[in-house]
Amino acid sequence: MGPSTLPVGGRKTYLNFRNNWWTLRRNLHGTRLLKIMMIRTALDILAALRWLLTGQPVMAAAAARGLMAGLFRRPWDRSTVRSIGRGGRAEWGTLQGSVVSARYLRGVRSSRDLTDRVAGWESTVAREKMS
Repeated sequence: MGPSTLPVGGRKTYLNFRNNWWTLRRNLHGTRLLKIMMIRTALDILAALRWLLTGQPVMAAAAARGLMAGLFRRPWDRSTVRSIGRGGRAEWGTLQGSVVSARYLRGVRSSRDLTDRVAGWESTVAREKMS
């Protein structure tokens, strides 16, 4: 949908990076979380370096701060962590693949084009196409 509440800038970048990390930490577990954390850390560092090298130090600092806050600050109380075990539906609603590779390698420009790759949404997408 695009930015509607915050203008593009350091604060928005910080919140985007931090909140994405919090979402990953809250909804993934085990080896999948570890794998995604390693890849995401590398991508966040690359994004910060790109902004730094293109003369946008405010954006680079915001990305770095968002990464650190996302990794090391706790956004929730331990008592609220989801109770879904390994056999539950913890993976439902998560993208099977990478948004980065979809955007830059396959040319996907819209989140709507990714819904066929989201676990659990197959039936929803099929119903929408029939309507």
